Amino acid sequence: MTAGVEGRAGALLLRPHSRGEEPRPGPSRTSGLAATRHADLVAGTQVLHADLHNHSDLSDGAGHADDAFACMRASGLDAAALTDHAGFADPDALERVREVVPWAGMPVKTIEQADFLRATEIAERFDDPGGFTAVRGFEWTTPHLGHVNVWFSEEWLPPDDRLGVAGLHEWLVASRSGDDALFGYNHPGREPLRFDAFRHEPRLTERMVSLEVFNRDDDYLFEGYRLGQASPLLECLDAGWRPGLLGVSDEHGRRWGFEPGRGRSGLWVRSWDRAGVREALLARRFFATREPGLRLDCVVEAGDGSAPGAGAVRMGGALDVPGGTTSLTVSVDVETGPEHTGRELEVQVLTRGLTVPTVLAVAPARSGQVAEVAVDLQGGWDAEEVPWLVVRVADPTLRNLQPGPSGHPSNNRALAYASPVRLVTP
Repeated sequence: MTAGVEGRAGALLLRPHSRGEEPRPGPSRTSGLAATRHADLVAGTQVLHADLHNHSDLSDGAGHADDAFACMRASGLDAAALTDHAGFADPDALERVREVVPWAGMPVKTIEQADFLRATEIAERFDDPGGFTAVRGFEWTTPHLGHVNVWFSEEWLPPDDRLGVAGLHEWLVASRSGDDALFGYNHPGREPLRFDAFRHEPRLTERMVSLEVFNRDDDYLFEGYRLGQASPLLECLDAGWRPGLLGVSDEHGRRWGFEPGRGRSGLWVRSWDRAGVREALLARRFFATREPGLRLDCVVEAGDGSAPGAGAVRMGGALDVPGGTTSLTVSVDVETGPEHTGRELEVQVLTRGLTVPTVLAVAPARSGQVAEVAVDLQGGWDAEEVPWLVVRVADPTLRNLQPGPSGHPSNNRALAYASPVRLVTP
């Protein structure tokens, strides 16, 4: 493994590693269910187990907002957000929407200004740098365009059906939300208009940080496939956005963090606080999973990794790929907890396809060991055909309950997705 750049911004600090070794001992969570916090591939960060999409009685959740963060911390989460629904302020909006989507409905209760201020106070009370990071946000909610999480904003915004997603974009651009506000697309493709076909706003490319690939216990990789639609992952990236991949529980009950099989994320942070969480989101240095405590890291480099000075980037980064490159090497560090050391897994490397992702490579892996996956570019790298890579970690013994085309390699059960690595011309 050779040193390169991380996200084309700074040195990628690679840990010394003898490929195929068992990982070195490291600090583990007191629950005993989680993998170690520190990567075997890259130095300088630690993983925080996070859930950035949750609801309470401030909108349509069953649980009291005052209980949410304490419950999520007790469940073993290191960082979490309350993102209660912000719905239509105009009482006639839903009837107008039903002219487009006759079955459209909205949450019974959505936030008002007093609720947003209360969420702020609750997050401040439970935020504990170095112990637990509490984030306040809101979910911009429409039944036809989709739902959008906004974090770190100073204000909130109810949707206006007459402005569409462009209204949210303009609000973010105008900084009425504060320059620190970040946003991401939730359960993508569930609502029929798909964020105005993932309408792209170039001024917000950096601040649109996430696309949910796990929401509750659902995998959204093939969402809409049976209706003739493209994978939301393909449609979003092809539109020009550069999201990382998020897993969330979207909890509406009282057992925040405790429901089995729900999505969550791992954030590779430089500091355990809100600034560290925000920086990791901006860097797309995070992964989606639905196994508590799972740790995933990956590094991609051009060639077989033996050329001196070859570039290498971590998940969420952009890799310079010289013309004529015929192969890539993807190093994957995945651990599903000490009680699962040696568990048999499968690593898949995905990229662009017509309506569903193309799988460029499949390789066996084991929990607790670094796997190296060789990607054959079959004659040379083509920026149109392979503009990005996504690492998918699956259990080869279980089936995907939201499958794609018959025979597709990703019809097994995903355990985790790493944020995309973009491939660019130097």
